[in-house]
Amino acid sequence: MARPLVRLQAIFGVMLLALLVLLGRAAEVQVVQGRRWAALATAARTERVILPARRGGLSDRRGTPIAITQETYHVGIAPNELKDPAGDAEAIARALRLAPVEVRRALRQRYAYFGGPYGAATVEPIRARRGVHLEPVLNRFYPSPGLAGPVIGRVDDDGRGASGLERTLDSHIKNLRKKIEDDPAQPRYIETVFGVGYCLREEHKIVR
Repeated sequence: MARPLVRLQAIFGVMLLALLVLLGRAAEVQVVQGRRWAALATAARTERVILPARRGGLSDRRGTPIAITQETYHVGIAPNELKDPAGDAEAIARALRLAPVEVRRALRQRYAYFGGPYGAATVEPIRARRGVHLEPVLNRFYPSPGLAGPVIGRVDDDGRGASGLERTLDSHIKNLRKKIEDDPAQPRYIETVFGVGYCLREEHKIVR
């Protein structure tokens, strides 16, 4: 009877030791390494995307817009995500004012892309449909292009001021950031306010 009892005790001891090792490892992962694993998990399921700031408008002394930024869209369609391919194709063709045959042909591919660009009112009927992916694009629009065009200027393909008033402010802000910011690419003092312009953060005191 002694040998079976010794064997049971040995097995129990091994199981107890394995359990203690497992608990110790769990405690190490959750308590000691918890923050690191949480950070890795967050990084695996999130992505940091830097969105370009919406360029503010320009107006004359009477408040009439002479340069404004409009948001338009490119439309992408994932055919395998559509709930009603036939009905969705008709709705997309109707919204984008395209021939139904053209849309159905495009949806035979793995991913259909319609460059447009299309305005917000145009894509609104299909915005909520599953499988429709909208890519926003900011475009500069000049209501009166013949009015003092060289003075107002233009923006380049990246949305930066290229000439005239469009470039003047950008140049001043860029030079100012070089003088007061530790890293002009990551400004802490002069912030870009989406759709408005620039602002100086009050909580920072600039000392030079």
